Amino acid sequence: SVKDKTYNLEIKPGYRQGTKLRYQNEIDTPNGKLDLVFVVQQEPHSNFERDGDNLIYRVTLTLKQALTGCIISIPMLDDKIYRHTVKTIITPKSVEVIPNLGMPNSKNSSIRG
Repeated sequence: SVKDKTYNLEIKPGYRQGTKLRYQNEIDTPNGKLDLVFVVQQEPHSNFERDGDNLIYRVTLTLKQALTGCIISIPMLDDKIYRHTVKTIITPKSVEVIPNLGMPNSKNSSIRG
């Protein structure tokens, strides 16, 4: 029975909240077999918010840093530190986009947010 079975799930990098992992015809019922479905639940991260394959990292800067530029150290998911140089004037609504450092796309791992 399913109660006595262990499942090893392959959770690929880039899987999103709600991704379903389906084992077909795993549950026997009097009316036939049913699928067993596991649903990926994403836990909040201390540094990042996720938006699709993109990761959002919020930074508080001093006025001097916002006006004159600075280097921001971003702790990445693989425990490396990415140093991003800000060269423009930053406002409270500013967004800096750093391509290819987000989550891998679960369907094509060579593409990153």
